[in-house]
Amino acid sequence: MAVTSLGSNSNISTGTLTLTSVTVPAGALIVVAISEADSGATPGSASDSVGNTYTEIAKVNHNNTAATGYGRMYYVKNCTALGGGTITFTKGGTGRACIAAIYSDDRDTAAPLDTSVTATAFGSGSDGQTVTSGTPAEANELFVGVVTMTEGRSVTTIDAGNGWTAGPSVKSGGAGNDDQIVIGYQTNTGTGTKTYATSNIRAVAGDASFIFSFKAARRSLPPFSRSPRFMTRRF
Repeated sequence: MAVTSLGSNSNISTGTLTLTSVTVPAGALIVVAISEADSGATPGSASDSVGNTYTEIAKVNHNNTAATGYGRMYYVKNCTALGGGTITFTKGGTGRACIAAIYSDDRDTAAPLDTSVTATAFGSGSDGQTVTSGTPAEANELFVGVVTMTEGRSVTTIDAGNGWTAGPSVKSGGAGNDDQIVIGYQTNTGTGTKTYATSNIRAVAGDASFIFSFKAARRSLPPFSRSPRFMTRRF
């Protein structure tokens, strides 16, 4: 498994969030996580400097309440290469928001998302959330777990106990009323489910948790070759 962080960014006012100096090889899979405090009548959108298409995986309102904002996940399959480019999220509102992203260069390029795995949860207060995936279609899938929150006043701890490796994380700032994203990832060795259970959450207004996965790259067999040594001439 090859996973690389593309970093994170946040702000509390302006209408866009941008990751800069983004370098991703052609054919890779990009995953982008968003946390936005404004519910906004029009949800925001993701794009990049080379015109890749960002497809939504899931969107969940924090604490299942539109007024507390939302977490939203995107991916790009078989991407056009970025060489020092940008990934931009155009916000639905003008309040607090965060962006974080990773990429993997060993995922299926045709239909990577295993939709049977995707699961979400939501809550509020200091409880945090535990989300368990659906059953994956195959082994060696890249599982991604994400928690997003509004007014996340404590630093969230990655769920290392369930085998997750820490990806990028970010807080938006704003006098304690922070939006926050924490990403973890791992690969499965079989077809069992996975659980993502971050800790130390104090999401006063609300939080959302996500788990989803992507299939491994398909390996092509070399073309069949018939050696002249084994050919028989018929008369």
